[in-house]
Amino acid sequence: MFRFIDDESGAVTVDWVVLTGGLAGLGLATMAVVSGGVQSASNSVSGTMTGYEISSSFGDALSAIGDWLSGYTPVNGALHGPSWGPDDQGRNWVENTYDNWSALSDQQIMDMYTADYANAITGDATRADYIAVQERIMAERGIAIPAGNMTAADVAATY
Repeated sequence: MFRFIDDESGAVTVDWVVLTGGLAGLGLATMAVVSGGVQSASNSVSGTMTGYEISSSFGDALSAIGDWLSGYTPVNGALHGPSWGPDDQGRNWVENTYDNWSALSDQQIMDMYTADYANAITGDATRADYIAVQERIMAERGIAIPAGNMTAADVAATY
């Protein structure tokens, strides 16, 4: 008469319904706790990124280097050979060097600058021109000239 009390079929289904309901509740509770922090982080990123313009070309940077170049006189243009003048694309040595070195990491630029600066202050005029381009890249990236170093313009003035 009360055989259904001893019948265990279907008990697993009841267990799974309870477990699944518990997990769904836990997921909703986690979402409620985390959503405030995610919203805050999202607003912070949005506030920081507002006003930034992402350029899809190097035109602006090369234009700026062209403006800088018009006022730059190489310490010893002859040492750069014919590459100081325009190449087949109308670009000169400084523009080509700037373009190549701009792709380097901050650490690589600083390593080159350190080595070239040491040579420039001991009489290597070519290195004086190199540090001028490196300082331009450093300035654009917000990297300061190391304390105690002369600027490239000051080094060039010693020649």
